[in-house]
Amino acid sequence: MVSGKLRWVATCLTAVAAVIVTAGRSTADITLTVYEVDSAGTVVGGPLFNQTQSGNSYNFSGITTGIFNIISVNPNLFTDGNFSSLTTTFNLQISPNFNQTLGHGLQFVITATDAINNFPGSPGSITNNASASSAIVGTGGLNNIAGVNKVQSITTVLGVTTPVSTDQRGDGSVSFPPADTTTGNVANLPSTYSIIQTINVYAIPVNSNAVISPNATFGGTASSTVTATPAPIPAPAGVVLLLTALPVLGFRRPIRPQSVN
Repeated sequence: MVSGKLRWVATCLTAVAAVIVTAGRSTADITLTVYEVDSAGTVVGGPLFNQTQSGNSYNFSGITTGIFNIISVNPNLFTDGNFSSLTTTFNLQISPNFNQTLGHGLQFVITATDAINNFPGSPGSITNNASASSAIVGTGGLNNIAGVNKVQSITTVLGVTTPVSTDQRGDGSVSFPPADTTTGNVANLPSTYSIIQTINVYAIPVNSNAVISPNATFGGTASSTVTATPAPIPAPAGVVLLLTALPVLGFRRPIRPQSVN
């Protein structure tokens, strides 16, 4: 009899757990749009590339432009119902047609849909961080470095955009501040939402005599997080019913009468 009750309890717990786990799953669409930008970050012309792929991660590769050739751009969305992150890693190569005197770069706009929030209506906090992997080789600078790898990023959620995060890596002749993390706040997160990263990447000569090598490779990463801040909520109804039913099933210590001397 007891073993039958235990099996019933185990079945209920498994069902409740399945509901909770299923609520945290997501199948997103990830879109990458590439633009040319000037030194001020203003878009020049129309999109150089635009593609949408299904899934929480995709490796866009083999994209040729007159600024940088895109070896890979790899966005990866993680979402569990309370915390979501979009991390994009990219690897680039200087195009043979790159004109370093113009100061132009590339902009990547990554849109990841269907981030999950298990607490609709709760506020959320955003963090945004840019990271440059290394400086860019060539002649005219220190240690065979000719170009500063400059990466800038912002994160947008439901129309709220963080300030710009910037990271720069050069030949050491100029000291750059450490990469900063910027933040924002969303007042009301719905059950699903999109995270948009905008990343600007530049290759800037370290001095007037520096010549950045054609085909030199470099890269970086942009990271965005969104954390829901739910109000305290009662236990799920299934758990409450299960706990309420335990005494009825006999899972309680029997009270034995005390003997009277």
